[in-house]
Amino acid sequence: MWPLPKVHEQRLQIVLCADRITYAYFAHTHNKRIELKACSSKPLTITKSGLLWDLPQLQQQTTDFVQTHALAGAQVQVLLLRPLVHEALVYMVNNVASQDDLVAEPMAHHQYTHTLLGPYEDHYLFYVARIARALLLQIELLLLPVPVHLASVSTGFSAHLELYKYIKGSAYRSVELAYAIDHTTINFTGNLADVLAALVIGGALRQHDDLYYALGSFLGDK
Repeated sequence: MWPLPKVHEQRLQIVLCADRITYAYFAHTHNKRIELKACSSKPLTITKSGLLWDLPQLQQQTTDFVQTHALAGAQVQVLLLRPLVHEALVYMVNNVASQDDLVAEPMAHHQYTHTLLGPYEDHYLFYVARIARALLLQIELLLLPVPVHLASVSTGFSAHLELYKYIKGSAYRSVELAYAIDHTTINFTGNLADVLAALVIGGALRQHDDLYYALGSFLGDK
């Protein structure tokens, strides 16, 4: 038999962007706050084709983080930021759309996903993202020798969306969502730092965008 590492409730967020990889380990406290128990950022090199460079080194530093913080068996959520993920906002007349409706010319060897964000003026706003299948394979290979479980691969925007919903709480309204997004940069407007300062303990987020994405992924995982 080949025993697999036991699955634990611990979760590890890994954020990949143009020049760095960030590891973040959050946990809930008994008083319903969130503790940033550990975080680390390392340089990352992306090839001209948009893939990860030096996979063995990334495997080793990921293993080191997992071992240092006793995260064997943890569930890993990987978040991709541009340019590793390609994003767009699409305006549609109807609130139901397929990939064929949203993507005029699909690129070969890419995986697509889309989400309805809500009404915007006289249209409906959709978020569309694509990722190279080769990069998805690399992510699986990155974690293969590490004693963890890959739970999901998503985008920074999707994590930020979960953070926005959490902060809004019972005041969240889907009809307001499309107006809370900068349609040019595909980012949420407003500063989250003051709100998050009262939410997270154990380490300041230090205006570190990667940790905001990681926190959103942590909060969105029900």
